[in-house]
Amino acid sequence: MSNESMSAGQLLKQANRLKREGRLDEAIALYHQVIDINPNFAWAYNNLGDAFVKQEKLDEAVVEYQKAIKINPNSAWFYINLGRLLIQQGCFEEAIGYFRQAIETKPDLLYEFNGKYFQLFRSTFQNESCSFCLSEDEDFIKLKEEPIWITLPVKPFTNYCLCGRSSSPQPPTRNQALVQVEFLDENQQLIPSPYSGIPHSQTIGPYFYISTSDESLSEFKTNTFNTTSVTHYLRLGFRTWHNKKPMVLDSRLRLGFDLLLYGLEKLSNHNDNSANILPYAFLYYSLGNALFKSNRLEEATFAYQKAIQLYPCFAQCHNKLGEAQLKKGEHSQAVSSFRQAVALNPNKAWFHLNLGEALTNSGGWLPTLNCYRSAVKLDPSQIIIHQTCMEIQPDKPSMIQVNQPIFIVGCGHSGTSIMLAILGSHPSLYPIPYESALFLKSESRVREVMLGWDKECTEAGKKRWIEKTPPHIFIIKKLFSYRPSSKFIIMLRDGRDVVCSMKHRTDYEDFNTRLNRWIYDNLAGLLYWKHPRVKVVKYENLITDTELTLKDILNFLGEKYIDSLLKFHKTARYWYSSEIVKPEEVVDMETHKQLRNWQINQPLFNGSGKWKVEMTEEEKVLFKAKAQKYLVQFGYVANDDW
Repeated sequence: MSNESMSAGQLLKQANRLKREGRLDEAIALYHQVIDINPNFAWAYNNLGDAFVKQEKLDEAVVEYQKAIKINPNSAWFYINLGRLLIQQGCFEEAIGYFRQAIETKPDLLYEFNGKYFQLFRSTFQNESCSFCLSEDEDFIKLKEEPIWITLPVKPFTNYCLCGRSSSPQPPTRNQALVQVEFLDENQQLIPSPYSGIPHSQTIGPYFYISTSDESLSEFKTNTFNTTSVTHYLRLGFRTWHNKKPMVLDSRLRLGFDLLLYGLEKLSNHNDNSANILPYAFLYYSLGNALFKSNRLEEATFAYQKAIQLYPCFAQCHNKLGEAQLKKGEHSQAVSSFRQAVALNPNKAWFHLNLGEALTNSGGWLPTLNCYRSAVKLDPSQIIIHQTCMEIQPDKPSMIQVNQPIFIVGCGHSGTSIMLAILGSHPSLYPIPYESALFLKSESRVREVMLGWDKECTEAGKKRWIEKTPPHIFIIKKLFSYRPSSKFIIMLRDGRDVVCSMKHRTDYEDFNTRLNRWIYDNLAGLLYWKHPRVKVVKYENLITDTELTLKDILNFLGEKYIDSLLKFHKTARYWYSSEIVKPEEVVDMETHKQLRNWQINQPLFNGSGKWKVEMTEEEKVLFKAKAQKYLVQFGYVANDDW
């Protein structure tokens, strides 16, 4: 049938299919034909606007959406599309008005969502998929170690997920195949990683594991990830990973983006009123986002609360409500909202990081750190992205008296206190004689504390101050934001000795808790190992080759090495206790502090290898199962023969 003999409705369907296939120029031409046949066909203008959005012709899209609304002002859908587009353009106040219009247009929205246009709603707002094939000739591909690469166009600043089918002769498997991920700009040039929502390997860069649950083809889906504002293409490489068994992948895959919460599709299939409620919840959520971006926080809070009232399981909305509350200074309310978000979706690193941020003023040391560790377990790269999004401005140069402060960080019990004692005896360096826990302080308080250290340092006649709080390994990016010229020393120690050293701590009595601390604290620091202002120092090297290690550290810091550093213990220090006495037994925090204070007042001694006596066989099995690969990665062993 020729286009001339087709009705406007038939042409619209054909144009929609071309749009889904990415053949946008052809789709746009057909939409114009539809409009020529029926100038009052509102959906033709709306879908033409969608096509222009895909081509990033946003001004043209605005015009078409406005025409759709003028023809049919009773369609909530048209207001939604225009509101979302205006947010993308930064026109938040205008967007707010259109979302309010959508909320007032109730009957039409329900009809579109539940009836004729439900599939359109789902494809536009939940899972608009770009289907693609790895091979035009083969339906199924046996993956090999050499990646099969494909490049796809994507939208900037959008949440995506990858879906497909895989099989393995020995299921279930989680980490025997993976897809490498590269973001490319509009010129298809590589954008440096890490990327939001994507695990990062020092060996292969960003990646997702491809899981397999059956010998026959079964569905897999990656976690949601976020493209950057300059990402226009996605390069994917499918391969096996340390696996000689055949892994089979369906050549047909989908790349989709997910703007609604997990579980929408399940809800939409229910026979109750859930699907009737859901579109309104999403509308109030969208309105809340526009209000939040306009800094109209009270109104945003109300909109988010209304969305949650309609749909209590809306995890992302609980999270956004917490962000609005936190921005208003309502910390206890924010904590409650973030905890609800985590409870609904514990697999979102961002939610854990937000909860940790909200706990800074009231949550205490361990609860806050547990949030960081949970986030690192899910996706270490999210920590950098999260702290980048805080947009912390550097301290004003006119106020800073110390330009290159030094932070000692790492997993506790890795030699951080000894390092501070040694470097603190250098004539140019002023040691902060306590753990400041800046990660528990507000932005204004952090600035105030560091300016106070500047003053103390200069009054003591020193050039630079040096501070030691091991958990600051989680906020390296944030501390760089305050003082970009800072330098960091990451202390690293054999995890077997670390978990044994911590066993007398009442808050770390459980072996797995100690092991998790060593793993996730060090994985947080691993992101910075190659940073030019970060130095990784092994405790074992400091003990066994002290002079050479210290010379290397002082060279990194830009300070002169002096022999008197080796006599650091001759100056009495009372940093952690009022007396220099080794306790007979470590039974609580007080005796732990006494032991630490005794240690920093002693000559260097070798505390390595105690695990050989103190670790039980059962603990060795647990360690190997969970952390053996990190011992290898950090260069402590070559295999598990220990």
